Amino acid sequence: MLGPNIDALPYVNRAFLPQDPYQAAPTAADQRLAARRPWLAAAARSGHMEANIVGSRGCPYNCTFCGAAVSANPDVTIRVRSPQNIIGELDQLHDEYGVTAFRFVDDLFLGVGRVIDEQMAAFTQHRIGDRYVWDATGRINVLNRLSDSDLDRLVANGLREVALGIESGSDRILAAMDKRIDAAMTERVARRLVTHGIGVKGYFILGSPARPKTTWTPPSATSATCGTSPTSTPAMSAPASSNSGPTPVRPYGTP
Repeated sequence: MLGPNIDALPYVNRAFLPQDPYQAAPTAADQRLAARRPWLAAAARSGHMEANIVGSRGCPYNCTFCGAAVSANPDVTIRVRSPQNIIGELDQLHDEYGVTAFRFVDDLFLGVGRVIDEQMAAFTQHRIGDRYVWDATGRINVLNRLSDSDLDRLVANGLREVALGIESGSDRILAAMDKRIDAAMTERVARRLVTHGIGVKGYFILGSPARPKTTWTPPSATSATCGTSPTSTPAMSAPASSNSGPTPVRPYGTP
């Protein structure tokens, strides 16, 4: 049975998760942020203590390949934790384990403009960006509608990296997937995020039933200029650019 009021649920007991929180290795994003935030200097050298967290359950979209699609879950309502409840767990993890970086592993944390606005207002009030950094999943067409000031607010509130469901560079395949995006929108959003200092990770689906073999073209210089990080699911490791090795397989939410 679904718990309609997920704020009433206790925080996850991390004693049952021996690998979470975990000590993460320092990343290029940590080093970049440390140049503007002196309190991140130690993390830039030795990495953050990181933890995974879920801020919402369900997804309002209907991508044809996804088990979380609305049409595949007619009895499941979208449930979002209150900002105060989320912040309470962030602070608890910091107090008990020294966690300073978080990964929101929701189906889609940055997926509804109204919810983003509500969460960021609370993050600003509690000065989350002065204490923590966080990564999240994001919806391309929603991020496309955010203004530059909205993106700056996300950064000020600690956003370090966004994982985007890019899926394909073919507009025909994206339409068949009901993604409600196109390749030009994806590139525009990725460039804007990187320009604002936000790291970008891209997820791609290879072997979609809608994709004939002739649609594959090698990655262009776009991924390098946008600063995107190609990532694939464990079952489908995508080829990286022609001058590099295989794309590392690292599902979202894993160190």
